[in-house]
Amino acid sequence: MHPSKLPDWEELRRLPLRAIVAYAVRYARRVQPLWQSCRTLYESQVQAVERGLEDIECFCRAEPLPRADFAAADRAAREMADEAADGVRFAAKAAALALRSVGHAIEVSNQAATASDAGATVVTNIRDAFEATEIDQETAKALEAVLAARRASQVDEAPWDADEVAHLAQQTAEAAWAAAGSDDAFHDADDHQRLLCVALGKFPELGKPIDPGEYGPLGKLWSGPAPHWFIRQRTFW
Repeated sequence: MHPSKLPDWEELRRLPLRAIVAYAVRYARRVQPLWQSCRTLYESQVQAVERGLEDIECFCRAEPLPRADFAAADRAAREMADEAADGVRFAAKAAALALRSVGHAIEVSNQAATASDAGATVVTNIRDAFEATEIDQETAKALEAVLAARRASQVDEAPWDADEVAHLAQQTAEAAWAAAGSDDAFHDADDHQRLLCVALGKFPELGKPIDPGEYGPLGKLWSGPAPHWFIRQRTFW
């Protein structure tokens, strides 16, 4: 698969945020053996990034993240990308981009939840005011309608930089392809279509949980035999 045939960020916007992050982490996993076995990198960096990818998968499955530090893992991955060469550099960059995508997704979902709570508070205040006869019924209905319209327009416009999650996921897949250095390495890696078929929700919602691992609904990282470089590097783990 040539990188031009990978879904662009606008196509990825057909998925909710959690699914977009799942797409990104699977591409980072495909080239992980390249940096995992690189002898010139510090073990602490490698472990930090590995924990970061595991935490991304927990996020996708909607599991608790009590000790996750995506910012630290992102820094370690970028340091690895600066220090490594050739395919290892791009593989580390793919991990860094995936880690940044989950950070943005969490920020977006947290801000959306805050806005939702604020909207619910306003609705409650409107109803309380009506019950206390501070405003009449028609005014209360009008205020609630305005609030509902405002919330709907915000979702349609995908506020809080939700698009950046899709941009980062696209860049993750492109960096992974560059790391592999071969069209054959990504033959039939069609995670985007599989995620669409699972029907996890709509952008920019967080979406339903999804297991991005090989034992989840998306299946193995490779539909056929894994590339030779993947098997060769993975033996050093």
